[in-house]
Amino acid sequence: QINLLNEKSSLLITQYGLNTRCIEKLNSNLNKELIKLKQIEKYMKIEKICVEHFRSLDKVEIILSNLNTFVGPNNHGKTNFLEAINWFYSGKTKLEDKQNYKTDLEIKVEITYSDAQKSLNLMEDGKSKTTFKNMLDGEDTFVVKKTSSDDKRVVFVKGEGKGNPAGFDSALNQFLPKLEYVTTKIKLADVSKF
Repeated sequence: QINLLNEKSSLLITQYGLNTRCIEKLNSNLNKELIKLKQIEKYMKIEKICVEHFRSLDKVEIILSNLNTFVGPNNHGKTNFLEAINWFYSGKTKLEDKQNYKTDLEIKVEITYSDAQKSLNLMEDGKSKTTFKNMLDGEDTFVVKKTSSDDKRVVFVKGEGKGNPAGFDSALNQFLPKLEYVTTKIKLADVSKF
């Protein structure tokens, strides 16, 4: 908990012209943000993303932190990287997804997740929770790979493939962190509903 109303209050009041009511409002807002950050710590995280042969991307591997920003010149793959992640979560392979339209190259997206047990504990009891509890067998990190050869995602725990049985994608979608991909083609007003 942050409290700006302390010995530093007079410094804030004199240096920045803030009054006590303003500082109380800052306290409230800062503490709300801290609560949100603590909530984020309860969930599974994406640790690493590897993309191969998706549109303009040959092979890209990015290790992530809690907050990430992609910056770079136009036409250097930022959007393709994000669209590869979107494809991983929901897409079927189209010819334009293939690198330079080369049909012999297989698209691969591999995402490493950590803190899986936290998300497992938040799931409602049921078949999906039991499936993942048995699959993870106490492990906290796992990898999901998707390729363009069959458009299926397969879970790997400690390097061992766990397959993709019937109905598995639905359970996997319940378990994985949610992705809301907003393209640059959407107007800001359309995004505000998210």
